[in-house]
Amino acid sequence: MEIQPSAPVTLQNLGTLLDSEMPHYKIDFKKTILGDEYVQVSKSSFVGARVKVNEDNTVVINGVIPSLWIRGALGGWLIYAMTYPSRKKIENEVGNMLSGKLA
Repeated sequence: MEIQPSAPVTLQNLGTLLDSEMPHYKIDFKKTILGDEYVQVSKSSFVGARVKVNEDNTVVINGVIPSLWIRGALGGWLIYAMTYPSRKKIENEVGNMLSGKLA
């Protein structure tokens, strides 16, 4: 899911907004091996969303499995298939909240 905000946003602003609007989820600032920064919204070890701001100020939200151990230990594609509906649900929940606040 992509959102085009009306004003420039930063990851810190998004993290603060997510933390205040979704206190029942765990919010973490993370960085990939390649140096890309993102905010991870975790419902559990199995279900979460990754929020990233692109260079053109587009906010991108993807459903993910937050735990590397879960992804590796439970068979990769199998766990992705089993958690797809839940990942889409949290992706839409985060996206709808952000699009309402950033528009």
